[in-house]
Amino acid sequence: MLLRTEKEMINAKPSRIKELKVLRAIEQLRNAHPDMVKLFMEGRCYAFSRFLSVLVDDECEIHYSNTEGHVYVFWKNLWWDIRGAHNSVPSDTQKIDDDGHPVFLWDSGDTRRLLNINESHPLSKSISAPLTREYL
Repeated sequence: MLLRTEKEMINAKPSRIKELKVLRAIEQLRNAHPDMVKLFMEGRCYAFSRFLSVLVDDECEIHYSNTEGHVYVFWKNLWWDIRGAHNSVPSDTQKIDDDGHPVFLWDSGDTRRLLNINESHPLSKSISAPLTREYL
C-alpha cells in the first residue's frame, strides 16, 4: 500500500498529498536504522503513535489491539504504524482512553539502547546542545 515515488506524489489528488508525505516520513524513519521496525513493533509502538500524531496535526485516534499487544493510529480511514498504512487491523482493536489503558506507563520501562550504555557516539562531544522549544 505504500506510495513512494515522486510521480505518485505529483499525480496525486490534492487531498492525498499529506497522506503521501506521511508515508514518506514513515519510510524515512523506518529506513534510518535496521532495528527501527523491531523497536516500534516490540515495545515502542505507543511512542511511534505520538510521533505520528504530531505529523498529522493530532487529526487522528490512537487504538490498541489486545491480541497483538500493538498500538495503531487511525487517520484518513486507514490504520498506521511503523510499517505504513493498513486497510484492516484485528477486530479487538479499540480506541485508547485514559481510564482503560495506563498509557503514561508505556514509555517508562523500555531501557533498550542502540549504543552500549558505556559507549558514546564519536561525534557526541563536538555537537552543541539541541534546540529546545523556547529557542524555536
